[in-house]
Order: sequence, then C-alpha cells, then structure tokens
Amino acid sequence: STDANGSNQEDSAKFLRNGNVELYYDDSNKFETIASGVQINGNLNVPTGDVQLNDSRKLRLGNGQDLDIYHDATHSYIKNGTGS
Repeated sequence: STDANGSNQEDSAKFLRNGNVELYYDDSNKFETIASGVQINGNLNVPTGDVQLNDSRKLRLGNGQDLDIYHDATHSYIKNGTGS
C-alpha cells in the first residue's frame, strides 16, 4: 500500500477486531489464525527440533485426508485410504 506521502509500505502483521491475525513476509500473507486453528500459506520449515503431536492426534495428508499417521499411546498406525 502507499501512505499519504506516496511512499510504499508493506504489511508485516494485521490484527483484525473479532477476527484473525495475519503475518506477512514481503507483503505476502504467510501465517494466519482461522476459526479452527491456524493456516500456513507456504512451506513449514523445521530446521531444528521436532514436530510433536500428542497421543491419538493424527498427521493427515492429502486433500481427502487419504493418509493418517498416528500413535495411540500403545500402538503406532499408518492408515492409507486410497491407492497402494
């Protein structure tokens, strides 16, 4: 956007009343809160540490949630709902 002096400004964060919070990189929305949690618009890079899920929480992959990977505190599961 452009300010009153005609200089270019880029959003870095937006905090919307009774709504979401948005974070930007180079004026492009990369992360935002949504009603069901958060949304990442781009890649999630984890250069150190782990991605951790509590027991029985699933990593779901595919547009139709075709692949589930999870652990229920006793057993580990990989469930494929399509293909081989």
